[in-house]
Amino acid sequence: MRIMSAAILALLVTFCISDTAFGDLDTDEFGWVVVCEVLDDEAGAEMLAEELGSLFGQYTGYLWIPDWASLSGYRGWLVYLGPFETSDYASQVACFILWKYPDTYAINVSGEEGRNAVPPTPTDFSDFVGLAPPLCSFDMRGVMPSDWEISWASQDVRWGGESRQVTKTLRSLPGWSVEDWIDDYIGSMEYRAVSESSEDAKGDFERVSQFLRESAEHLEISVFESPGEYILIHQIPSLGIQEDKDFWVALTGETLEYGYRVRLSYGEMPYEWQFLPEEAHASAIPVLIHSYDDALDFLIDKLSEDDIYGSSFPEGLSFGIEHLDNSSEDVYRDYYDIAIREVHRPGGEGDPNTAPIRGRFRIYDRGEIIWFTRVTGMFVPYAEILDR
Repeated sequence: MRIMSAAILALLVTFCISDTAFGDLDTDEFGWVVVCEVLDDEAGAEMLAEELGSLFGQYTGYLWIPDWASLSGYRGWLVYLGPFETSDYASQVACFILWKYPDTYAINVSGEEGRNAVPPTPTDFSDFVGLAPPLCSFDMRGVMPSDWEISWASQDVRWGGESRQVTKTLRSLPGWSVEDWIDDYIGSMEYRAVSESSEDAKGDFERVSQFLRESAEHLEISVFESPGEYILIHQIPSLGIQEDKDFWVALTGETLEYGYRVRLSYGEMPYEWQFLPEEAHASAIPVLIHSYDDALDFLIDKLSEDDIYGSSFPEGLSFGIEHLDNSSEDVYRDYYDIAIREVHRPGGEGDPNTAPIRGRFRIYDRGEIIWFTRVTGMFVPYAEILDR
């Protein structure tokens, strides 16, 4: 999320091509803007543009819609973010204000007739988190709106003789309750933002779920969901992205919880965030797997159902906890790593002094399974084992 904050600021600074323009545009070709809102009175448009300026800097403004042939002709004032040189940049920036303007989109403003609009279009995982308010960080302190109440609390956490600095940030803003935990040393993160005042929480959940499904499919990111309850997108670490990331939206009564979780790795496989305190781990995603035994039963049932190892499964095989990170067994994890090995008995086939690996699986406590492939030495979605 800190990366997200820096990214949007960089986009705004790098690709904007004019200063604030409060209804004073006289060029035929203005450029791509992100639509925030359309108002009937100029005073309200100017006030909103100035409010947005407190969050996004000087690259906000408003314009009189009938002045531009490429727009609808509606006699009103369009409050925008931009302008940007291309539709790609504008549609990506639109992702970052979805939490405030869920109907936002990018549109080309020019003197030529013909409406050209593009919906918010994520280009990577960090763009999804614009569904929730941006995190407070050292990068964003100077541009956070003044009416957001913010507090920080840091504490030293000791684990196994080591000390880590953990920072908790709490924010209160209209309609939202936000908190996040950061392990400043490891970089692991747990974040929750609850939308408290949704008038149509169910409708909002369906809209967000559809956006996540479509975008995740485009970016080839895994989707894990229980319709009507929650949807979670999951980016598995790869050779190019050494991060294990979750972003979810859960419907609880009349509120929506948005969550973001990152487990960083540095060239090896420590995917846990062991130094964050226990209260940072809770979320609205229900826990289905509570123990190693639960995980083993869940995995065996799934492998049997899909006939991965043949009709004799699980005979001739052993199962064991074999985490692929270098941390101790008692650190906090929200998953169980299970290795399946062949059992070679004296007088039978195979060397009784060996127990070759037949498969490695990670079972998250939410009930998601991923598979470790030796081809790349990384985890991949479970579905890929079906194509072996």
